[in-house]
Parts: sequence; structure tokens; C-alpha cells
Amino acid sequence: MKRTTTLMVILGLLVSLLAVPAFAQDATPTVETTPEATMETTMEATAEATTEDTMEESAEVEGPTAYLRILHLVPDAGAVDVYLNGELSDIQGSEYVGESEWHAVPTGTHTVAVTSAGSMVEEAIASTEVTLNEDDFVTLAVVSDAEGTPSVQVILSDFSEQLPGVAVLNFVNALNGSRSVNFLRDDVPFVTGLAPSASTASEIDNSIPVDVDTYTFSVEYSDTEEPVAVDSVELDVVATDNYLFVVSGTEESPELTIYETSRGDIRVLTGEIEAPGTIVEALAAENLATVSDALAQTGLADTLSSEGPYTVFIPADYLQDELSASSEDLTTLLQNHVVEGDLKLSDLVDMGSVTTLAGNTLDVTTVDNTVMIGDVAVLTTNIAATNGTIHIIDGILSTSEDDMAAEEDMAVTDEATMESTVVEPTATPSG
Repeated sequence: MKRTTTLMVILGLLVSLLAVPAFAQDATPTVETTPEATMETTMEATAEATTEDTMEESAEVEGPTAYLRILHLVPDAGAVDVYLNGELSDIQGSEYVGESEWHAVPTGTHTVAVTSAGSMVEEAIASTEVTLNEDDFVTLAVVSDAEGTPSVQVILSDFSEQLPGVAVLNFVNALNGSRSVNFLRDDVPFVTGLAPSASTASEIDNSIPVDVDTYTFSVEYSDTEEPVAVDSVELDVVATDNYLFVVSGTEESPELTIYETSRGDIRVLTGEIEAPGTIVEALAAENLATVSDALAQTGLADTLSSEGPYTVFIPADYLQDELSASSEDLTTLLQNHVVEGDLKLSDLVDMGSVTTLAGNTLDVTTVDNTVMIGDVAVLTTNIAATNGTIHIIDGILSTSEDDMAAEEDMAVTDEATMESTVVEPTATPSG
């Protein structure tokens, strides 16, 4: 797999605010793509410049909340500090291509100022005023124009929950110059005519939903179709995640950085699940107390709180009593509902079978557009955690050979019954 030579791991800069309603960007890019909203295919995050710990535990915000982060994209600015509403934030000493954590902030209008590290707010090299609406996700990018003058650009991103098998991509041209660029996907123009962000007066909002797959991304100049001097990047796009592609630097020394935010991290940030957001916390958010207690009793809660990743098949809430009343060994039974790896729905379908921690192999099939794990239907898919994925199923994945044989006999009996009940046409008497 190709990797970007300049793809850089990000961490660093941070805090502040967002934008008022999403207006179209000046010189709005043309998005050349086809409708995509099918099931996912390969899903493992392989971008080397992803955000490892995207969500910082911010002070709790009362009332309507928005979310923001800051990117430092000015190559010659040195380290910078960030002031929010005149107060020095905890984002200090951020380096080039650094990215802050996402932060929860109150809605309303805020002032953001960026200074050279150690400088006072009165010596800001760039500042802006931003109005944040409830549930907005905004990236504030510190960029510079062709003359090297820094400014702060507002980037809007769609972090709403997507259909199964869909991720969201955003693209930014932060080159220190005046030339527009095209982003290519698999050598085909995907986003075209993207003007330098420093020359764009309004917010950038080009969130694009795409089917998950493995794609190759590259960048070219719009006027000549000459490649920008960065290597192409092959990326496994993961369902439910959000990606921000940024080309920055100078024409002589450009860099392509991909910032990834996982759905599990977003759920922690918004309070949908408690930190650290593992499968254990995600199960608690689904009000599956019986399963949570059983996992704790058997020690599997420790496993599912670890780095993982894991995929868990959990019987629906109306099956919890049946699960606790099972005569099977509880540890083995629960292990039969856990698989190593972060497997979204289409991963399961593509694989055709999975091996559980109990050592059993379960076939994955599709019947009348319903995905089946063994003989059990999947009801709810791709419930995100920070260390894996949960799927809610309509049954219990038994490890008992007698139970499995009984299920197979029942399936054969049902099929035979259906065949035997076919009514042959009766001849109608003539005359």
C-alpha cells in the first residue's frame, strides 16, 4: 500500500469556535462523484495521519453546545498559542500541521486570536469572530495567503450519523499561494477548482458522503492538471468516520495530511457514551444491563475494555432473560458472541464467516436483504465504540451442539413443511 511521504501525524493545536449557518464557499468546488450509500466493504483505518485521541475531556458545557478544533497550517509561523474570548486557552506551543483536540463550547459568538508562542493577545497574528450553532462541528484553520499574511478560515464538517457503509470526506486547499487544486480519487477528478482557503471569504463546506472502500487520493493544480508534488495516498475509508484532507505548505514543499475522526470518539465528545467509550460503556448506553452484568461476572468486561479492537454480537433487550437463563457455560456462551477485529456490517458480509473467541466458526449470509450471523438475524448495525463495534442480533449464538443441531433440524423441517403444503391444481370438470 502506498503511503504519503509527507503524511504527518497530527496532534497539537486547538480550541475555539465555529461558524454561523453553512454558506456556500466562494469559488465553490465542483464535486464530481456518483451517489453512494451502499454497505461498507473494507474497513480498517490505515491513514498514518489520523488523530489518535481525538476527544479531550473538556469542562462540561451547560446549555446548547457546539464543537471545534484548530489546525496550524502556516509553514513559516513557528509555534503558536490560541486565545479564546481574550483568554489564553490550553492550546499553546502548537507546531505546523498540528491539530487540536475537539472541544465542546457554548453556542453563540466567540472571538479567536492566534499569537506567536508566548505573545500577548494584543500581538495576535490572526483573529476571527465565529458564531456557533447547536451541534455544529467546526475546524478553524490558521492559513496564510500568497504574501504570507496569516488568517483564520472556518471549515464546516458534517458529523451527523450516516447510512451503514458510508463515511464523510472534506477537502481543503491551504497552500501558501494563489493556485486552485483538484483532489483526485483513483486518478479521477473528485473535487475540482478548490481555491486557496486564505482567499475564501466565507466558510468552507464541502462534506461528501462516500461508500467505504480502499481509494487512492492525489492532488493536481486545476489550471494545468500538473500534479502537486505530494505522493498519492492509498486509504481504507472506514464506515461512520469523518476525514479531512488538507494540502498545505508551499508549491515548492507541499504536504498532504489526512485528519480522521472516528464515530466512537464523537459519541464520547457529545456525551452519547461515557469516556473512555469502549464497548463496555457503549453497551451501558444501550441499556443492556443483563449483558453488562454477565460480562463483568465472567471477566469479559476487562477484555472488552482493552485496546482491542473487537466486534460484539449482542442479543436484543427482549432476549436478556433468555440469555441469563441459559444452561450453557456463561463464559463460553458470551465468548461465542465476540470476534477479534473492528468489523462493520459489510466486512462481515465480505468475509462470509467469522471465528469467535469461543473457537466456533459462524457463517455470515444474507437472506432477503437481512444479514444472518449463523441462524440469527442482525437487527441494528455498526454501533460505534472507541475500541470496536457492536451489532444487535435477534437471537442467542448457542455453543451447544444439541441446540445448534436442533436449529438445523428445525430449518430442514420448516423447508420440508413448506414443500409439502404446495397445493396441486385441481382439474375442473367439463360440461
